[in-house]
Amino acid sequence: MFLSKLLALTGCVGASSQIYFDANQRSNGRDVEAGVSGSMEKDSFLNNLVANMTIPELVMQLHLMFADNVVGPNSDNGLYDFATRFAPDAGIGVVHDWYVTNSSQYNSVQKLNSKRSRLDIPLMQFGECLHGVGSFKQSMFPQSIGMAASFDTDTVYRVGRAIGSEARSIGIHACFSPVLDLGLDPRWGRGESWSSYPLWALLSLVQCKKLGAKI
Repeated sequence: MFLSKLLALTGCVGASSQIYFDANQRSNGRDVEAGVSGSMEKDSFLNNLVANMTIPELVMQLHLMFADNVVGPNSDNGLYDFATRFAPDAGIGVVHDWYVTNSSQYNSVQKLNSKRSRLDIPLMQFGECLHGVGSFKQSMFPQSIGMAASFDTDTVYRVGRAIGSEARSIGIHACFSPVLDLGLDPRWGRGESWSSYPLWALLSLVQCKKLGAKI
């Protein structure tokens, strides 16, 4: 049940669409009290949601789908039906590496997914944000090992803020960064790690703090 609740959260948290699944299970407009009562309400909602999901729906929530396999080369959502052919009413849980330039492209797929999903579960978009958002017309910053070499927490903090802002502007909910392992293997030439020294690798946590902050 823990895993099921986790995947349900993956499909729901941070997305822009409101989730509907059973009008009888909703709060009927009453305010949800803060703290424990709010947590219990969320747990109850998730338990009911997962209990109503089919196996194909659970699988689709766990499947990390390459965005080009959904939207196609012309960004016309032309491959959506093919991507969901085994579970056409399940919707898509997560797409990644989709190089959109504005939120309207993301919103069009979110709207389509909400319409097709039996339980109206919105999708999440993951993106590459290692030293800038992995899309077109976005800012680019020094690679991680270069940021670590600056020894400047304020600069790292501001870079994280900029990347997080640009990611949210095109609908990205989560970034594949920073890479926290230590760069000890000389064969690993991509330089995604921050340092071979733990103290400087901790600089990445400063970036993390601002990547997820609301501005």
